[in-house]
Amino acid sequence: MNRIAEELDAKLNALDPEKAKALVLLVQNAMEQVDQSGADWPDGYFDKIAGSFADEPLERATQGEATTRES
Repeated sequence: MNRIAEELDAKLNALDPEKAKALVLLVQNAMEQVDQSGADWPDGYFDKIAGSFADEPLERATQGEATTRES
């Protein structure tokens, strides 16, 4: 166990149950954010798709008339 894990374990054991539960939730949320930060684009994604529309030019369709809204 590394130093931060040891500190966290000691802190959780020293806190009353309500505060310990709140700290556990904070740590779990932080860990989820770290896990999600790697959920961006896969490695090589842009290299793989670069030029994939080269033979299919994109065209913007007509949008029609703008509607007037009441404020």
